[in-house]
Amino acid sequence: EWSLKIYPGGTYDAPEGYLSIFLQHHPDAGHAGQKSAVKFEIDSDKFGATKKVMGLTIPKKRFDSQRSIVIGFKDFMSISDIFDTSQNILDGRWGTSLIIAVSIKEPPTAAFVSKNPFQDMMQNKFLDEESSDVCFEVSTVEANEDNTSRARTLIPFRAHRFILEICAPMLAELFGDGEPPVVTVNDIKPDVFHQLLWYVYGGTVPETPLKEYAKDIIDAADKYSIVNLKLEAEAAYVESTTITADNAMDNLLYADAKNLAVLKEAV
Repeated sequence: EWSLKIYPGGTYDAPEGYLSIFLQHHPDAGHAGQKSAVKFEIDSDKFGATKKVMGLTIPKKRFDSQRSIVIGFKDFMSISDIFDTSQNILDGRWGTSLIIAVSIKEPPTAAFVSKNPFQDMMQNKFLDEESSDVCFEVSTVEANEDNTSRARTLIPFRAHRFILEICAPMLAELFGDGEPPVVTVNDIKPDVFHQLLWYVYGGTVPETPLKEYAKDIIDAADKYSIVNLKLEAEAAYVESTTITADNAMDNLLYADAKNLAVLKEAV
């Protein structure tokens, strides 16, 4: 992860007569060391105990050609100071040697703080039969096997009046003040209504259905004033639609009818 490089004669851009020292953090070791505080020190054991003669903390950082982080000094210490016996820098126990200590202090790990659980709690109540107090019955029409007639099926979507009143007031108004707390929705496909209601409960519509049902979602969100979902579906529609000479007028009329500024600009 780390490698120490010492240049007794200095690097090519170092002042003449200086020792250069660098610590290199390799790019394949991740980003953990990129915010580390590094301290270089020269130690001497001449007097029986380590004597810190020179220390430099948090040096300037640079990048090399391999995008490794290189931390250090091109003018760490002059050669004349190193050989000056009065400064007691060289260690005489091993002939003439220089002891350089390097310490690396990693930044403290950030404490884990869980997010506000409210959104998860809301979504856990999505379609919850036990706690719900209203129900949408969304109709779907399917062809019979002989294709001579069509069967109508009602698919229930249970919801909470209180959540609807806050997040989708126009959906809440469908129930009025009376009983029973069930309304039938005939003008929205069940798959589209599922995404619409999931959004009301704080969910995110996945990219695939958002693009596949973009116009249907725009129509439903526009009818029930779920503005942000309408904007998201409009952006998805513009992104997934190629405007041509054949469809330009239809898209322009649609944009005007639904007040779709982004689509109108794209056309």
